[in-house]
Order: sequence, then structure tokens, then C-alpha cells
Amino acid sequence: MSTSFHPQMDGASERSIRLVAQILQVLICPDQQDWLNKIPMVEFTLNSAISNSSGFAPFELNYGYMPSMNPGVTPEPSKILGVKYFITCTMQNLADAHNAIIESQVQQTHHANHRRCDNDEFQNGDLVYVSMADLSLPKGRAKKLLLKYIGPFKILDAWMDTSSYQVELPAQLHVRCLHDRFH
Repeated sequence: MSTSFHPQMDGASERSIRLVAQILQVLICPDQQDWLNKIPMVEFTLNSAISNSSGFAPFELNYGYMPSMNPGVTPEPSKILGVKYFITCTMQNLADAHNAIIESQVQQTHHANHRRCDNDEFQNGDLVYVSMADLSLPKGRAKKLLLKYIGPFKILDAWMDTSSYQVELPAQLHVRCLHDRFH
């Protein structure tokens, strides 16, 4: 179970909390007195945002349809004071929240791609090292005292489109059920 003292247990919740904080940072005034008025529109916007992983918005999954702020609603003169102001503020809050979500997605994509680098292309016959991160260890050995990489091993076959390589492993690694194909 996740607690407030250990929030990193649940990555999805942590990401959602960070996204809400980013959106509110953009929307609220510097004196931070209007944040309470912005929360309903931020919630509506987040629940109507389509997820890249599922392809659905939370509203669609929970209720089976996408509610919308009626685009036909326009602030017209009204006998009731504050109606025009409410509609204008609601539509502006919705637009601001939507823009903040798009901006945070662009920033997150930029920062994720900034760390990425081009794959090294190896050819058949090249010698490479294999990471020990996914190897099962014999009993009685501490993982932190072992080497991080073993090898060098010869590449038998290369699939450039998926950056996968078949490596010639010694028999003792085959006995430990290590597959000879690596990314």
C-alpha cells in the first residue's frame, strides 16, 4: 500500500500528482488565493484528456461517453448578475487547463528525448559485454559485489531494426537459463 510518507511506490499516482501541480502552477495567480476555484476545471480537463497508453479518457472508461463543455455556450447579457462572469471564467479556466496539459506534455517529451541517444550499431563478429542486471545469481553471492558487465562475447546475429543481437554465450550461462538474445 502507498502512504503519504512513501509515495514513490505508485508511479502512476506520483505522475498524476506532479501533473496536477504543474497545471495549478500555471493557472493560479501569484498570490495563490484563487486555486480553489480552478480545481473543478482542472479535474474536468484531466478526466477528459485521452491517455496515450489506453487511447481513452477517464470519462469514457467510467461513464461510457465524453461529457463536454457545450461549445455553444456564450456569455450573453443576463438578468442574473454573475452568470456572464461565471461562464467566461469557466471557459477561460478550461482553456487554460487544456493549454497547461499540452505544455507539460511537450516539456515531458522534450526532457525524455533529451536523455535518449542513438543506438550503437554492432555487426556480426563484434565483441560486446553483457549486463549482469538481469542474471540470476548462484546462492550465497551478493549482487552488489559482482561485476556489472561480463564478457566480451562475440555477436552471432544482429537485427538492426529492433536493436537486438544474438550473442555467443558460454555453456555455464546457458545452464542458468540465460537467453542468448539481447537488446
